[in-house]
Amino acid sequence: MPRGYLHISLPERRLIATLREARVSLREIARRTGRHYSTICRELCRNAHRSDEIDLIGYYLVTAQGRADQRRRLQARLSRDPDLAHVVRDGLNRLWSPEQISGRLRRDGVFLSHETIYRWIYSHPMRDEALWSRLRRYHRRSRGPRIPFERSIASRPENVSARAIPGHREADLMIFNAEINQQRNLMTLVERTTRFVRISRHESRISAGITGSLLHTMAALPQALRQSLTFDRGSEFLHYKPLVARGGMDVWFCDPRSPWQKGSVENMNGRLRKLLPSRTDLASLTHRDLAGIECLMNATPRKCLGYLTPAEAMDRLIKGCSPGGALQPEPARRIKMSHFGRIEMSSLPFLALAYRRHGCAVREAGHGTGVDGRSRPAPGWCAVRGAVREPHDRVGGGPPSGFDDAPDASPAGAPS
Repeated sequence: MPRGYLHISLPERRLIATLREARVSLREIARRTGRHYSTICRELCRNAHRSDEIDLIGYYLVTAQGRADQRRRLQARLSRDPDLAHVVRDGLNRLWSPEQISGRLRRDGVFLSHETIYRWIYSHPMRDEALWSRLRRYHRRSRGPRIPFERSIASRPENVSARAIPGHREADLMIFNAEINQQRNLMTLVERTTRFVRISRHESRISAGITGSLLHTMAALPQALRQSLTFDRGSEFLHYKPLVARGGMDVWFCDPRSPWQKGSVENMNGRLRKLLPSRTDLASLTHRDLAGIECLMNATPRKCLGYLTPAEAMDRLIKGCSPGGALQPEPARRIKMSHFGRIEMSSLPFLALAYRRHGCAVREAGHGTGVDGRSRPAPGWCAVRGAVREPHDRVGGGPPSGFDDAPDASPAGAPS
């Protein structure tokens, strides 16, 4: 069965332009392209470039392709045939799908693709008629970008992309098995310069709830450490305007289907998947469980940081702030993370608060009472006690090792 007519493609026009420049005959061009001689003549007449100003006549690839595309847009089949358009419109009013309309027309000897009908429905001249509302899945009207261009990652300043300045973060959701967790998910928030991570759990993917959680998490940070956020284009991040208006942060979105553009949080999600596989029951994880995993990630040496831990890199960042900056670091004190070795960490209230809110006990060395208000058994190195699990332990089976179930008390003078 012979094939139907196919429009001349871009590679074919490139070959035609090359052969015309080499002064090859039209019949030879037709033979090499596998087209009829009259097709080549018609292509050269329709799409050749002519300029009266500089007396320039010739066949050029970009000009020919542009003219062909414009002609196809202006001469859409349903726009040229009012009777056929009336039949399609009548079918849509009867709540027929484009595929049903196309199939019915084919039985009557009229060949019209269902994709042609879809393109006609969503074309610019037909938007006022709102024919998409007759479709069964009329939410397809939302085709096209929902994120303004000024929020695209292409508009993000170069110094932010190069990790030259701190305070810029990436966020993403970790999705788990729906049969076990329904809509529950984990949100990871990674600082691009230090790779310092925060983890929070959510019961749904509703955008307003995700935004509220981000505002709550970022409120504990100084302005210098909450300058911008980078998301993918998931629907859970579309309610971003409160982050700009109330949080004072810039918001950027990756290009469609380009999650690699927020590589820091994607890398962190891959590390967390080793501890939290997709069939993990998030309902069985306590806040202390998540805080222990967070402590583990922030106390792991990273090659990209010169084998510093994210907590150490954050401490150096805080201590390197200028006296007149937004951050006013207090003198750093030596602390110890159980099972992780000694690290340097500033005694900034927001950092102690961030760990205390999620159940980590932060204890000061040489005092009878820690900053969490609990008594400590003996002097020595203070500890941020995190949950450390052996590989055979089940995730979420109860309180992790090193924690008790008593509620945390707010330290004196610490923000609440």
